[in-house]
Amino acid sequence: MARKMPRRLFVQPHTSIDTDGSVVLNEFDSSFEGIISSFLARYPNYDTELESLWRNDQHYWKQK
Repeated sequence: MARKMPRRLFVQPHTSIDTDGSVVLNEFDSSFEGIISSFLARYPNYDTELESLWRNDQHYWKQK
């Protein structure tokens, strides 16, 4: 147990197209901050429809 390392997090890079038409690879840190940054880069806009679906389904995911 003394040598046990924390589990590594897998964060996939994103590709995007630059203003000049070239493909850019966006990489993120293998950390919780990297996961959050990845989601913010992938889904930059606030989606009210998605939130309403989440609120309607909350009763299926009750926490004890």
